[in-house]
Formats: sequence, C-alpha cells, structure tokens
Amino acid sequence: MRQQFSKIFLTSLMLNSISYASDGIEEMYGFVGIQASATQYDNISSPSIGLKYGQQTASWRTAISYNYGEDSNDRFQSLIIQMDKGILTDAFKNIPFKPYLGFSLGLVEHSGNTVGTDRGYLYGLN
Repeated sequence: MRQQFSKIFLTSLMLNSISYASDGIEEMYGFVGIQASATQYDNISSPSIGLKYGQQTASWRTAISYNYGEDSNDRFQSLIIQMDKGILTDAFKNIPFKPYLGFSLGLVEHSGNTVGTDRGYLYGLN
C-alpha cells in the first residue's frame, strides 16, 4: 500500500499544481481537518475517523484524506484525493455556503480475520 500511497500523493501534488497554475494570482490557503464517516462493505458497517489536508483558492479546492475504521474483526482504511471547482461563485459570493463540483480518486483496504485482505480503487463525483 506504501507504493500506491506514493503514486496517489504525487498525483495529488500534480493536480494541485495544475489547478493553481491556471488561477493566476488568486490567494491560496491550506486547511487541515478531522472527519467522521460510516464505511460499509459487504453488509459490514463501521464508523470511521479521518484526517484531511488540502489547499484552496476562491474557485478551486484540492485535498487528500486518510480514513480508518474498525469494528470487531474488520478494519477499513482509505486514502482519497479530491479536486473540486466552485460553481455559481458569483451567486453565492456573500453566502457562507459554497457549492462545489468535482471528483475523487483513491485506494481502499478491508481486512478481517475471516475474509483476509481486500484492496481496491475508488472513484466518484463530489
């Protein structure tokens, strides 16, 4: 998983650089967060907690997150990169809620005593 993490991390840095190169002089700031979620795999459900790091401008947002969940004999891990673009930014200029549209790419791993270890890729729209 370490080699796959390296590939995803480098891809995230590349996407981050590409998105900001086209933005010119927009102010960029970073953010760090803790997130909670629920993970479901093959009729097994588990709460998970994660760390997220990202960079954001007024119109672009990129982030990488690691999530971990454990329930009795099952353990879930995921490493996900996300890239989003603000939509309708002029309409939501003075409103705290800002809609974004983007995509996610990542790795997911499930391990358990009875199942062994399953690894795979994930992707989706945000």
